Amino acid sequence: MQVSNHGARARHFEPPPRLLALVVKPLFELPASPASRQALSREEFLAKHGVDPAAEAHVVSWLQEKKLSFRVDSRRRMVFVLGSEVLLRRAFGIVDEEAQGPACTLGVKRLPAELEGAVVAVLGMHTTLEDTDPDAGPGEAANGHGVPGKAIALRTIDALRKCYDFPASAGKGQCIGVIEPDGGYVRADVYAALQALGVTQRPRITDVIIKPELPPLPPDLHNPYADGNDDDPLPQQAYIKQFADWMRGTGYWPRAWKKYFEVTMDITLVAALAPEAEVQVFFGDGTAEGFLYMLQHALLVAEPRPTVLSISWSFQERHLLNDASDIASAHQINELLKAAAMMGVTVCCSSGDWGATNVDDSFSGPGLDVAFPASSPWALACGGTTLLDAASGKRREVVWNHDFPEATAALAASSHVHGATGGGYSKLFAAPPWQTPEPGAPAGRGLPDVAAVADPRCGVDCQILGHTFPSFGTSASAPIWAGLIAVLNAELGVNVGCLNPLLHAASADERAAMFTAITEGDNKMSDTAEGFEAGPGWNPCTGFGTPRGQGLLAFLKKLKDG
Repeated sequence: MQVSNHGARARHFEPPPRLLALVVKPLFELPASPASRQALSREEFLAKHGVDPAAEAHVVSWLQEKKLSFRVDSRRRMVFVLGSEVLLRRAFGIVDEEAQGPACTLGVKRLPAELEGAVVAVLGMHTTLEDTDPDAGPGEAANGHGVPGKAIALRTIDALRKCYDFPASAGKGQCIGVIEPDGGYVRADVYAALQALGVTQRPRITDVIIKPELPPLPPDLHNPYADGNDDDPLPQQAYIKQFADWMRGTGYWPRAWKKYFEVTMDITLVAALAPEAEVQVFFGDGTAEGFLYMLQHALLVAEPRPTVLSISWSFQERHLLNDASDIASAHQINELLKAAAMMGVTVCCSSGDWGATNVDDSFSGPGLDVAFPASSPWALACGGTTLLDAASGKRREVVWNHDFPEATAALAASSHVHGATGGGYSKLFAAPPWQTPEPGAPAGRGLPDVAAVADPRCGVDCQILGHTFPSFGTSASAPIWAGLIAVLNAELGVNVGCLNPLLHAASADERAAMFTAITEGDNKMSDTAEGFEAGPGWNPCTGFGTPRGQGLLAFLKKLKDG
């Protein structure tokens, strides 16, 4: 991008300053697979796995020698460095041909010898840059797959709670964190939707905008953003102003309507399912680093401390694998999700809305793919289902894979007419010890783990700008599960934490009491697309199935008491 300096100085062009984040090594590495269900407090975690002071001091000394502008953030285990791209590439020995591949955790081809052993990753020196997208915005398919039948519309929160046999708790004492890398919401929309859904208690909602404080701009580095350029990447000031204008009701961003609907839907669902819980909404930058900063703040800084996180946004793994910095950020996020498990925080993530190929109409690429961060073994990956009438008069639940109703398709865009639950096998992360690979299946982490209703024909009523629309997508599945986890935590008096190892270790009879297994349907976006079939036991469409809340509570209570 070319920019100019308007003023007395001569007009000249130069690239924007580059911000790097050096991740400093911890005192002690996280265990490969934490075995204990005894959750560490935040203070206990930081005391053992926080920054290594000696390594941090060494990094600071090296940066001072190089006369680079930096800022230390010990709680995040990061040192932020700001400078021209030419200067940073020279200082760090960064070359254009960066190391890539799933195991590339460093973010650059090599570190300067002086930083080896003190720095575990360098984030921000991108070869490509892809923003995340909300999963509430399914893609186009030439010929959608799906199980035929008449869909059941839930519409109300009581119907949803009854459908999944929620325990009676309203989530008192819990804090649900909602991660939102873009968009915004009007709080009046949430309150109006809750009132229409019969939720009389107005939740306490706190908005937190995450942007790491920048190091001082070096005096000899021209700032191309001094005149308010809207493309400021350090971080996106235009985005923050846009969000503030939206919250005041003085601005609107029509082309990104679904990002605002996404945020509104996420907050509405968690607040309706756990109305006595506090809700913290973390807003930030939609890059992989921005995602990392939001999670760091939620897990290591925020007060009150979230006991469950809901994430309805995702990256395509194929995009992450194109960029060394993004791969390194994904591995750092995976470590944070493992830290969440050690601190008893459940992280519910959408598995995607574009079927097993994870491709929408904005990106064409062959082959199977999955959504990140749902593909982390430490995330509770949430797939999607459809509720259908059955001849017996009882509901029947199948894999979500269907064209959108006319009204919803018109709201989205003419090309967004079909959606299907994401699922499959990760190329970034190996199968964890507790997940036994299916015969002939890829060796990667299989997802989703669980599922909930995602078909918009079956959704719960939400509102935006005075209009009512159904919840939809696996973007709705994640907050549904986050609301359920908050309820289970409140009922148990302890945090559930990472459910995945417990679910895989349970017997078939125990899982039958906890889940409705989904055995019909597939996540192929068309007749010719690749994908997976549902079936008994775990499957890469809907995991173990949809929740039987009281059964989950009984199982977890037995574990707690035993």
